[in-house]
Amino acid sequence: RLENNPFESQAPQERKDKLFERREVFNHCVTTQVTDFSSAGIIYPEQQVGCDITPVSNYSVNMKGAFCYFQPTAESNYSIHFEIDEKCMDTDYLSYNNIAPQDINGLISTYIAGDASGRSSDLTSMTVTDVRFSINPLASIMAISESFGESRPVWPTTWPIGNIELGNLRIQKDYSAEADHIQLPFIVDNRCERVCNLDGICSSACDYTQPVVGEYTLYEYSRGKFDYLRTWFDGSVAPAQYQGLLYGSGYEISNSFLEVGKTYKIEVLFDEPDLAFARFDGRVRESLRLKQNHIPQMNDEGFINEIPSFQTLPIIDRVPEIDPISPGVKFNSRGLSRDFQENLKRLNNYLDNSYWPPYYDNICDTTTGRCQKVGDAKVKLAIVFTLGEEDGRYTTSNVRIARSGTLGKRYSLKPQPTYKVNCRRKRD
Repeated sequence: RLENNPFESQAPQERKDKLFERREVFNHCVTTQVTDFSSAGIIYPEQQVGCDITPVSNYSVNMKGAFCYFQPTAESNYSIHFEIDEKCMDTDYLSYNNIAPQDINGLISTYIAGDASGRSSDLTSMTVTDVRFSINPLASIMAISESFGESRPVWPTTWPIGNIELGNLRIQKDYSAEADHIQLPFIVDNRCERVCNLDGICSSACDYTQPVVGEYTLYEYSRGKFDYLRTWFDGSVAPAQYQGLLYGSGYEISNSFLEVGKTYKIEVLFDEPDLAFARFDGRVRESLRLKQNHIPQMNDEGFINEIPSFQTLPIIDRVPEIDPISPGVKFNSRGLSRDFQENLKRLNNYLDNSYWPPYYDNICDTTTGRCQKVGDAKVKLAIVFTLGEEDGRYTTSNVRIARSGTLGKRYSLKPQPTYKVNCRRKRD
C-alpha cells in the first residue's frame, strides 16, 4: 500500500484477483517444454500433483502447471522452452474460458527439491528468469498496431498513463565515484476498465505493459530565473494493471556540479511515449557497451568466447574511466548504479525490441476518459527544491511540485507529500 497515494488506491482483493487471473491464464495457455540432451534422456515422476505431463520423446516432455518436477543425472544438459498454446489464439476458446488478451510478466524459478510431492519446503533456489507472455489484443476491442504477418505481435496504440505524478526526489553522494546520483521516480496508475466485444472477450490497453519514460530537464535558480543545466531521459515499464511507484535508472552528475544552498528545478515532460523510450533504450545499451567485461575474452585457442546472452549478462563491478562526454556528466569506475542494475532487470524483456513499443496514436487520462492525439498531448511535471547537507549527506528542503499540460489535473507549486510503500498486512 502506498501512503498518500495520489490516485484511488487499488484494493487488496483487486490485486489478489489480478494475480489469480494471471495464474489461470498461465495454466491454460502456457506449455513448458523440457529437454534433456544427455544419453540417458529425461527422467521425471510420471504422476505429479498439479502438473500435467505429455511425453514428446525419450528426451523431451511438455509440462503444464504451477510446479513440475524432473530428475537430473550427472550428464544432464537441459533446455527449457515456453510456448503459448495455439488454442489461446482462438477467440472462441478465449471467450469460453473468460480469458482476457493481456501481457503477463513473471518469474520462472528452478529449485533443487527434497521430493516431488509439491508440498516439500526443502527447496534450494538455482535460477530465476524473467519471462513475458502476451496474447495479442483484438482490433474489435481497441486500436492496435499494424500487423505485417501472422507471427508478428501487435500492441495497443493508446498510451493510458496520461495521469502520472512525481515520487519523492533522492540525491545521493558517491565519494568513490566522484558523482552525485539523482533519482526521481514516478507514481503511475496503469489501470482502466475493460471493454468487451460481441464475442464476450474483454480487455483494455491497461492489460498491456506500457513504457513510462520522461524527458528530464534540470535548472538552477539564479538572478530571479531558472537557468538550463542538463537534459536526460529516464524511466521504466509499467506492468499490466499496475499502480504504484516506478523507479528509473537515475542520473549521475559530477559531484562538483550541484551546490549546497542553491535552489533547483527538475521538469519531466511526457509527450511521445514511443520516441522517449527509444532514447532511453539507446542510453541503456550505450552504458552496457561501455562496460569493460561486456567485451568477450579470448580463449586458450585464440578464439573469442561466446558473447553472453542478455539474460546471463554478468554484474560488472567496474567500467573503464573515460573523459566526460560533456561538463558534469561522468562514466566512472564504480560501474552501473544499483538503481540502473535493478531497472535493467525489469527492462530485460523490453530493450532493443523491434516490435515493442508500438507507435502510439493517442494518450489518455483514464480517470476522466479524455484522450488526445500524440503530438497534441503533453503532460509536464515539475519539482523545485533547495539542496542542503547534513552529516555528509544531501538533504532537500522547501520541496514543491507542479503539474501542467493538456491532460489530467493542473496545479501550481505546492508542498509535496511524502510517499511511502507500506508492506505490512492490515489486520481486521
